[in-house]
Amino acid sequence: MGILRTLAGLAFLVSIAALTWQARRALSQGPPRVEAPPRGRARDGVAYAFGRGMSPWAKESARLHPAVYVAGVLYHVGIFTSIGVVGLVVAGAPWLDRVSVVVAPLLALSAVAGIGLLARRVATPGIRTVSSPDDYASNLAATLLIVAALVSMASDGPAPSLLVVATLVFLYAPLGKIRHCVFFFLARAGFGRLLGRRGVLPGVAHGARP
Repeated sequence: MGILRTLAGLAFLVSIAALTWQARRALSQGPPRVEAPPRGRARDGVAYAFGRGMSPWAKESARLHPAVYVAGVLYHVGIFTSIGVVGLVVAGAPWLDRVSVVVAPLLALSAVAGIGLLARRVATPGIRTVSSPDDYASNLAATLLIVAALVSMASDGPAPSLLVVATLVFLYAPLGKIRHCVFFFLARAGFGRLLGRRGVLPGVAHGARP
């Protein structure tokens, strides 16, 4: 277990370093040049993008498919929770069993959500057509991490399989779709800044705060 803890910790550091390098490289290109004079405040747009703009009623796809929206939220919460469980195992936290009562049901729901989203991708022709192998690999990797965390919490002690899966997921993260865990926030912030600068926030009158 000691070696597996070390490998998982090193894989996490490598992943963070690679994702940071990718983010810095993307940001070094600078924001797109905008010639038009500003009509609003960029920070208001960022606040909208990460606030009301994330609500299901502000997104047409989420509004039309509420079950998928909820499944997506559960899935991502479970992924980050699983990473937290890995962190506890790597740190050798003795109180992992104390949080399992609350965390295990959440991970179970998240695993079901991940499997359901994968099944939907396979069964829906429109989504299946535009899906790449990385879409399936990323979903399987993240779902397997959740399941491994759940199994570990249901065992007498941390399962070695969790550390093995976590190491593989961390190393794969900068290479595939999983890296959107960083680029989502960068893209969302850029989108919000542009909307705020142009003063075209949905549902907000010109000159008014969101």
